[in-house]
Amino acid sequence: GNLAGVWESKGEYDKAAKAYSEVLAVRERVLGVEHPSTLTSKGNLAGVWKSKGEYDKAAKAYSEVLAVEERVLGVEHPSTLISKHNLAGVWQSKGEYDKAAKAYSDVLAVRGRVLGVEHPSTLTSKGCLAGVWNSIGEYDKAAKAASTTRRRKRTVKCWLCESECWVSS
Repeated sequence: GNLAGVWESKGEYDKAAKAYSEVLAVRERVLGVEHPSTLTSKGNLAGVWKSKGEYDKAAKAYSEVLAVEERVLGVEHPSTLISKHNLAGVWQSKGEYDKAAKAYSDVLAVRGRVLGVEHPSTLTSKGCLAGVWNSIGEYDKAAKAASTTRRRKRTVKCWLCESECWVSS
């Protein structure tokens, strides 16, 4: 898995996908399909597919991970929220803004309640939701969401879902 991460960081997505696929196959066989390490490997592979623009494959993998995490870990578990956030990023990249906004909103609601409204993860979700609203021309909603810290905002690539999200500068 570590070498795959290096290749992914270097933008060598084909090598990364091959390595993540090999790790995933071993983990599914040895640990089972519902083991957290297996789900992490599947999520890593989905992230590479998203980076390569293979959005349908990425969405399918993230959806599979999310379904297991919701059932096994619960809908408020941090890993579940990360997977839902990542799936929203894929939908955003595909232009499926309604689905992305709903998923980001769901994650934002839980993170706000559980972690607090000023927690970095909560603010990340809020920024990504603002990015979706900005993309569909809902500028007032985007500006309101982005103004939470009262600092100047800018759109950047989110470190978590790799979509265009608003952050403090």
